[in-house]
Amino acid sequence: MFNALFMCLMPLLVTRGATRMLEIHPLDEHESVERQIARCIRAADNGGLDHDQQNTTSSARTYGAILCRLRSGTARPTYDSISHNLQAHFIRQPHYNAIPLYIAGHSSPHLSSDSSTQRKNASVLSGITMLTQAQCKWERESADSQVWVCNNASLQWLSPATGTVEQVFCGTGDTLQWLPNARWPNVNVLPPGAPATQHGGPLDLATTWASSAAQGTDLRRGRIADPALHQPRPRSEHGAPDGALGAIDWTGAYAALNVGYRFLTWTRKVTNYSAAERAFFYDPVCASTGKVGGTGAYLNKTADNKYFLFGVRDALDAPGEWYYNSTAGTLHVWMPDGGAPGDRVGVRVKDYCLDIDAMNGPPVHLANISMEGCTFRLQRCNGCTVSDVNNTYPTFQRTIPQRDVVTGPAPAVTTLQGNNSIIERFSLRYSNNGGIKVVGDNNIVREGLLEDLTWLGTLDFPPVELGFGSTQPTDRHAPFDVHQGMRSGADHTVGNNNTVTRCTLRRFGEMGILTSQRSNEISLCHVYDGGLIGLDHAGLHADNTLVSCMNHSIPSHLRANCTKAWHHNWVHNIREKCVRGDDYNLNLSVHHNVIFNCGFDVHEYNAGAATGCILKGDYNAFFQNTVFNVTSNPLGSGVSQGDLCIATSALHGAAMGRYNITQQNRHSVFLNSVVDNITTQHGPPWQTLHFEAFQAMYRDERSMQLQNPAAFDFRPSASSPLRRAGAVHPPYTVASPNGDAPDIGAYQRAELCTDDHWVPGCTFTPQCSGK
Repeated sequence: MFNALFMCLMPLLVTRGATRMLEIHPLDEHESVERQIARCIRAADNGGLDHDQQNTTSSARTYGAILCRLRSGTARPTYDSISHNLQAHFIRQPHYNAIPLYIAGHSSPHLSSDSSTQRKNASVLSGITMLTQAQCKWERESADSQVWVCNNASLQWLSPATGTVEQVFCGTGDTLQWLPNARWPNVNVLPPGAPATQHGGPLDLATTWASSAAQGTDLRRGRIADPALHQPRPRSEHGAPDGALGAIDWTGAYAALNVGYRFLTWTRKVTNYSAAERAFFYDPVCASTGKVGGTGAYLNKTADNKYFLFGVRDALDAPGEWYYNSTAGTLHVWMPDGGAPGDRVGVRVKDYCLDIDAMNGPPVHLANISMEGCTFRLQRCNGCTVSDVNNTYPTFQRTIPQRDVVTGPAPAVTTLQGNNSIIERFSLRYSNNGGIKVVGDNNIVREGLLEDLTWLGTLDFPPVELGFGSTQPTDRHAPFDVHQGMRSGADHTVGNNNTVTRCTLRRFGEMGILTSQRSNEISLCHVYDGGLIGLDHAGLHADNTLVSCMNHSIPSHLRANCTKAWHHNWVHNIREKCVRGDDYNLNLSVHHNVIFNCGFDVHEYNAGAATGCILKGDYNAFFQNTVFNVTSNPLGSGVSQGDLCIATSALHGAAMGRYNITQQNRHSVFLNSVVDNITTQHGPPWQTLHFEAFQAMYRDERSMQLQNPAAFDFRPSASSPLRRAGAVHPPYTVASPNGDAPDIGAYQRAELCTDDHWVPGCTFTPQCSGK
């Protein structure tokens, strides 16, 4: 019988007495998880028939659902599942007999004190295979070398979809450690549970990315110059001391290039390295952006472009690093402790441990599962649920093919695609690329903990992505998406009325929650320590990719719904912008948010762009917010874009399928907020313009007198000038029950005496705490 926890996921099954559930267990200890799940799917598609399990018969079609009960412990890929079923793709074929499918772990996982996803008694699906002594005959590169080599050519079959080894690990379970690919500048090994922002960690920009030099760098030609490129060759297989064989030749390496725009990263092969000029060359062409680095003035940038190099043996010069020679099929590893690898080395061989296409048939439900070195993808899955699922190292790919010379397929990403589905009580940690991608309508993401993500520092891989479908953010040349049922050029995005609530996002390299202009709601989220690698980012960001609501030549009933509501969030310690409605933004309501510490520690190319909240476009609403401690421009006189940036310049976008407007935000509302500094991004001053409403904007953060902001208590104190100083402007702001004017800011003083003192972020695990 399924346990009480799982019963709460299936109200239909427990309320209809005639409905029965078939519970399918592993046939024996030798049946792989892949085979068991495939058997469960086959039974669900056959109305409850499982010919391999003895308690069913060919005539028994009385089951209303299938419960696929996974065994406890870690299920690692077998040779058979690697060679014959690389990604474990499970395709449902629903017909008139098809019934709902539940895939559940042995017991509910719980986060341990070190945030590891290895749970006692949990069912762990792994995309990592451990290399046995029989598979890898480890030998030293030389008699006194600390680098060990696996010379087994059968390592070729260990390669995932990219055709090469992408990720290597040391240890298992709670001791699982990610080992960095040999690169320069180096990245340190991450101890289990350690933040990726630690010194030398993959989100430590200062030590793990290099900077281009002003002299000799030319993004238009595909040339990066840097005197620091002169690195001595490490101790060789012949035992020569470091540097005795000269400097490293970077020709043939790969470069990760966070250059120009700095909100995108590209990867390119180094075509030539000039030791004399201390410069390397790459192909600057990019199918999606024109050039690596973007367009226009961005390509004039010489100094302070960020990059690192990887993919050559000579970069292997520190404990914990590895290098894979795809030609020879050899894996080179320097163990963190300097010892022999033995059977302690594991390699990622799968992107998806669960990859199910429900084909718009009966729903699929996942529960009580941990994943390591892999993730899940649910496609065409309507009314589906994902609950109590925890992922460590869910996705990883060293290159970014969708930004290549010729656009390639985007890397794997944790995906929920379909309508009316829910993902809740889940965690994602340690990914160099994306977090969770939600595609479709009326989906809910709640109670999520997403941390240490987006190491490559590009908006292609946000921790949370809503409303894009197969379209890449900022992609103005996306092909027509037939899902929209509209003529080509009208719309390329997918997904309305999606909700993100009660989520905590922390420590990420670029954007936080990234949405298209399509309708969504983001509430009670705690977003902080973000934008740690790239620039021109935001903790909450509505993208400028073309959506049909921008095109006023389309009949209104054919335009997408672009009403967005972001409320009751804390967004802070974002390295540039905290909240942003980007170009041609429409119908964004930002209210009851606390936004602070935006733009600090930025001493780079566009540091003056730091902003608390920036709203472009029109028909926006900004009310009952508390914004403070936004940095001034450290590179020159004056300030940044301020606590609130209200774009006011004219827009002439009809030629691009967007609307024309003589003044941005003419029909927008600004009420009852603490904003010390207001700017207009090169437009006419706000004091000279008319808006739909502009009242009670308190402009002196030094005197606002909050209760205890150092302890994250942002309610007005008893003597605060914010009390009863707000404007009453229904439906946005209303009087208190006793008729008093509302307080200015995100909190009301009266909340001290009620249960209305909201605190955002996830609550399902103690690991959600922390500020």
